Amino acid sequence: MQSNLPVDILTEAAARGIDARPFVIQVAPRDVSSFDATKNGFLFVYRDTCPFCRALRATAGDLVRAMAADDTLRTGKHVALYFIDSSRHGPFVHEALGVTSVPSIFVVERGRVANWPDNKNVATTRGSDGAIVKTLPIASMLKVLRSMARQSRLEAASSTARQTR
Repeated sequence: MQSNLPVDILTEAAARGIDARPFVIQVAPRDVSSFDATKNGFLFVYRDTCPFCRALRATAGDLVRAMAADDTLRTGKHVALYFIDSSRHGPFVHEALGVTSVPSIFVVERGRVANWPDNKNVATTRGSDGAIVKTLPIASMLKVLRSMARQSRLEAASSTARQTR
């Protein structure tokens, strides 16, 4: 079964009445190389044909719903979940990001991509039906996203204040 992780997440969010387009973003290598320094978040490297990547869909959907319900994150103005497909951009994700297996999750902060220390907390289990389930540490991810959003807002306010002087 082939899927497209970000499209699936957007579709599932829309079915629940959530517009996740401001913070679920499919990217290409040129986007990763020039991330907007004011919009931070997480970069998910996935492959459409990977069963482990497809297993992220449910918990990534949970993360999107939590973001949409959070006053600090819901606008998508300062944070996003970025997705890049390694089957389309394999050489880039391998050479530029050092990805050797998918799914991989990175933190994007101030326009730079870095290893995410909590990546080790992404759990792989099997559901009652035997399907593979990937569980994201959502509370930890929300904490990071909220911190990034607050920092971006403070930096934007500081910049605006300097410009008006």
